[in-house]
Amino acid sequence: MQFDLAFMEPNPLVEVHFRLLKAHVRTYGPLGRWITFDPITQMVHAVLDGRTREDISKRAFRKLCWRFTSWDDLRHVSPDAIAYLIQPVTFADNKAAQISAALHRIHYLRGALSLDFLAGYSVEAARAWLEALPGVGPKVSAAVVNFSTLGMPALVVDSHYQRIAKRLGVVASKASDRAVDRSLARLVPGWMTTDDLQQNYFLVKRHGQTVCHHSPNCRVCVLKDLCLFGRRRCDGF
Repeated sequence: MQFDLAFMEPNPLVEVHFRLLKAHVRTYGPLGRWITFDPITQMVHAVLDGRTREDISKRAFRKLCWRFTSWDDLRHVSPDAIAYLIQPVTFADNKAAQISAALHRIHYLRGALSLDFLAGYSVEAARAWLEALPGVGPKVSAAVVNFSTLGMPALVVDSHYQRIAKRLGVVASKASDRAVDRSLARLVPGWMTTDDLQQNYFLVKRHGQTVCHHSPNCRVCVLKDLCLFGRRRCDGF
């Protein structure tokens, strides 16, 4: 598979996307498809996933799915019981309280545990509604609207994405989570679909896990020439 960037406007997000896509296809083959959950399920999954290793968060998520027949059943369980079930995810007590409170809030506002009504909202309005819930910040709201059956185009920015964007110099090194989210969102071109943005998240996250981690392997990085941090590190500055 060949990628020609010559026709595209200078855009670091687009450049990074296609470089990582080309490297992934060359090494692993074509990208697979996402498993799509309903919005409530995706919200629970995304909260558990925050700043936690993927294998740990998935194990906790599966435990909740096996233990409860519905999220309404989970709503009636105490936060302490939820925290016990989701150990050892990072900040288990906080996440348990946030999940419980968010489920109660949705039920109180809507009379049922469903977020399907957000399909009638704009992306911005849907994310704003979600971010008024306990424990739902920019990363979780973007994951809910993009990865779930809502299928809305939104850029999901996790800790890996933030680290890479800051090292590249695309965003300020001390920018807040919300400021990073907004700065990167402005770089998303109109032609990128929901599927494109899902791929983008996967590619950047995988790069953060395998190359641009806390002790980065800059010499093998396909983004090195774009990255002031990487060039300085490799040149011995």
